[in-house]
Amino acid sequence: MVERKNILVVPADCAAAREVIAALRYEKSAQLVLLPQNRGLGSVPGAISLSPMLEPDADALAAQLKGSIDAAFVFDDSWRACLTALGVPVLGDGAAAPAAAEDRAHACYTTQSGKTIYCASVAFTDVGQGRHSPAAPDVLARVQAAAQQRGLRGAWCFAPGTDTEVSPLSHEALALHRLFGVNLLALSLFETGGHPVDVIPPLGHRVHAMAQGLSIELDKEGPVFLDLDDTLLVHGAVHDDGRGFLARAQGRGLPVHLVTRHFQEPVKTLAAHGIDARQFADIHWLTDGTPKSAVIAGAGGALFIDDSFKERREVRDALGIPVFAPDVLAHLLR
Repeated sequence: MVERKNILVVPADCAAAREVIAALRYEKSAQLVLLPQNRGLGSVPGAISLSPMLEPDADALAAQLKGSIDAAFVFDDSWRACLTALGVPVLGDGAAAPAAAEDRAHACYTTQSGKTIYCASVAFTDVGQGRHSPAAPDVLARVQAAAQQRGLRGAWCFAPGTDTEVSPLSHEALALHRLFGVNLLALSLFETGGHPVDVIPPLGHRVHAMAQGLSIELDKEGPVFLDLDDTLLVHGAVHDDGRGFLARAQGRGLPVHLVTRHFQEPVKTLAAHGIDARQFADIHWLTDGTPKSAVIAGAGGALFIDDSFKERREVRDALGIPVFAPDVLAHLLR
């Protein structure tokens, strides 16, 4: 079992914090600790919700948490100073920033070693369809130069031709690029833990802005392949949109296959969580190291959802189909 690190989000009742929660609540290595400033948050599956605190108080925080803080996403100057003094790695300074002009803004990610591994923009049409575009070579060269000259690390925004070319990346931009499969907040968290990071280039879909929020539109629909551990089941319970996703797929006539390396026969675990195995077109229980791409190719899979970056990359490289992590499940097949 992966050890979960305590990740504090404060104040957890602001718009920027909501994106942090959406981006990280399904991450198996993260135990979100939510500290609101003015009001309670209610229940957030998989997270620890603390009582509101109007002012920073390290002793009161320790009394509530009864444990250490491994990193924090902070959107308040007073709390930032308090946690920094305690030696807590502080992330997410920019997520509360205003959004840059969409037609010029490029979301960027530069690793702690100084390598820019992601630079892309999203342009929306008049009917609300957003398409992802990697940065042109000349823009990428300027981005890399800016990162080196200014010591930029983590997620940031490059908006050429504006008064402020370099700025923090807003929570709206973080959410938008996450729906294209690039979870920039998770990259920051992984690097804080000393892990190498990379991205999988988006492929074969658009993001559509609707009245009820953003949805992911696939260029091609077909059989769906879904992982079990830390994907359909998260933190010991069914993903909070798991049943809804299965119902939406059924409503569209899309067969859903379960493909898993689960420790026991998947049917037993599904039954224990009240999931009818008959909802799946097939259950592929892999026990011999077979690549998931081999199973997916055999059934003409058009979409793959798995928490494992390694598994997603293998399928994306082998088959060239869209792959996603479970944090976007609620935005698929809308």
